[in-house]
Amino acid sequence: MNRNQAQRILLAYRLGESVPPDSELAKALAYAAEDPSLGAWLEQELSADRSIRRALSEVTPPPGLRESILAASKITVVPWWRRSPAWTSVLAAAAAVVVFLGIQFARPPGSASRTAPKVSGAARATAAGMEDFKSEMVRFVATGSYRLDLDADRLATVKRFLADRGQGLEVSIPSALEPLATYGCQAFDWHGETVVLICFRASEVSIAHLFVVDAKAIRNPPDSRMKISREGDWSVAGWRDGEKVLIVCSPAGLSDLKRFLGV
Repeated sequence: MNRNQAQRILLAYRLGESVPPDSELAKALAYAAEDPSLGAWLEQELSADRSIRRALSEVTPPPGLRESILAASKITVVPWWRRSPAWTSVLAAAAAVVVFLGIQFARPPGSASRTAPKVSGAARATAAGMEDFKSEMVRFVATGSYRLDLDADRLATVKRFLADRGQGLEVSIPSALEPLATYGCQAFDWHGETVVLICFRASEVSIAHLFVVDAKAIRNPPDSRMKISREGDWSVAGWRDGEKVLIVCSPAGLSDLKRFLGV
């Protein structure tokens, strides 16, 4: 099974659905647990499902709505001479499906090049603030449009790779992240500064992304006190360590991220 096949299967997955151990769905979920970009995409899809379910559960239809709709409906009989041939309808439906699938799968998670996150016009004119950094990095990983420079499951391997490229972290990795398995790393340009991304396996079903950048790239950089907040459907922790600014973002909830980071 490849990434595209796994994504197609996962499009039909819903929270609470029974997953037979040897099914294609089980294989797709296992693939997402090993692939950071696909895993982030799946978590975003499930988060949207949760939001929709929560919103629908709070809606109470007005009394008599069903009866009003049925009473107002009219059945229009189309004359036989105005009806399209059956095969025309079938072809039209097939074409619609092909177009839909083409849009959905032409750019699977992780298929984009190593292009840095887009920077807004206002942010280009001056150094970006901490909120800009957080929102742009979250958007970068949430879309699944990144591709790692190195696939590695050990932090030591990631550090050696970055050091060999002259991109050593020169920063203390949060103690909670040190023992975790990694997915790999990526380095990219942002506002003329190098940002290092390391993806950690936070659990079997979640992921944590660590971003590190020089403090000079941030307008009014934060202090050493860690601040945790929500950025859309993601939880984000940000702080300063010496001459570096760090953020950790995850699709996990705020309480889960706090517990995970030990704060």
